[in-house]
Amino acid sequence: MWIWRRLPVVVTDVGGPTDAARADSGTVFVHPRNPQELADGIVVGIRLSGVRHHTTYSWDDTLEMLSFVIDGLLLPTSDGKRHELRR
Repeated sequence: MWIWRRLPVVVTDVGGPTDAARADSGTVFVHPRNPQELADGIVVGIRLSGVRHHTTYSWDDTLEMLSFVIDGLLLPTSDGKRHELRR
């Protein structure tokens, strides 16, 4: 939600949120399980408030990435076989 509103956000560096926020100028990254770094990150985030932050995230990028993944799963391979989903 912060991405579309271009608000500052404090993110622990653990994967998904980090990837989504990497290109956002209002993102403050902190290490997980580090209360002092989290507190410091919140202070930095507060200082970034009131500014609309730049982001390169878009739904078009998400659609392109998901289409690439889905096509890779559904389209035949070079030998004519379909990829199998692993469970």
